[in-house]
Amino acid sequence: MVYASSAATYGEGELGYDDSHDIVEQLHPLNPYGISKNEFDKWVLHQEDCPPFGLA
Repeated sequence: MVYASSAATYGEGELGYDDSHDIVEQLHPLNPYGISKNEFDKWVLHQEDCPPFGLA
């Protein structure tokens, strides 16, 4: 699986446009697409198991 987030998750950019995992919970996307991407970002970050790099 190739995973990519979207600039739509950053809202108005009040927290910047950094890929830091520390701000994902604080972002306020402006549209349904951004909200869905942000929800998936949060879900991914809460997963405990991670397959080895390159395993698909």
